[in-house]
Amino acid sequence: MASGDSASGSYRGGFAHNQIIKLKPTDVGLLAVTANNIITMNKDQNDFDSKKKAAQLCREKQHTKAIELLQEFSDQHPENAAEIKLTMAQLKIFQGNISKACLILRSIEELKHKPGVVSALMTMYSHEEDIDSAIEVFTQAIQWYQNHHPKSPAHLSLIREAANFKLKYGWKKEAISDLEQLWKQNPKYIHTLAQLISAYSLVDPEKAKVLSKHLP
Repeated sequence: MASGDSASGSYRGGFAHNQIIKLKPTDVGLLAVTANNIITMNKDQNDFDSKKKAAQLCREKQHTKAIELLQEFSDQHPENAAEIKLTMAQLKIFQGNISKACLILRSIEELKHKPGVVSALMTMYSHEEDIDSAIEVFTQAIQWYQNHHPKSPAHLSLIREAANFKLKYGWKKEAISDLEQLWKQNPKYIHTLAQLISAYSLVDPEKAKVLSKHLP
């Protein structure tokens, strides 16, 4: 993990991905996990009744009411907004509202660039066939790392994932731009060069031939 990605951030991102990857979870176990997350969002006894009520609504599958209560709780306790919004996103998935879950995740400023959250968003946007939004998420996350932790492992990993994603969905020129950036960072990494040559062969065979001369 790159510097600046705290253990807490890593946990939250991983948690979001593990729960969201299933898209429309219906088993009682996951509902129970979500309900428990609501109660344990913080230790303030004064807030326990509100969280307990939201958790009960979740268990009763009254997700809309639970989300309304959580939104109110979030407004009153901005210091807990990230955890609350992660739970709200889960509840939106339980409802089958993937697009809204994505919007909630993207509203969490301190988490939306984390690799785990980016991965979860990729899964959901791909499910919704909203490739433009998926690539926008990649672009914003890469820009965040460019501004805060340039050339860090997390930064370069995101660029590579973005390139692979773009190639998969036919964004060849944009993928080439990402791969060129990676190759400049590490010209000795043959895998990147091979990917770059493969991508160029689809749009500019002559350029692919020129680059092939760099292969060992």
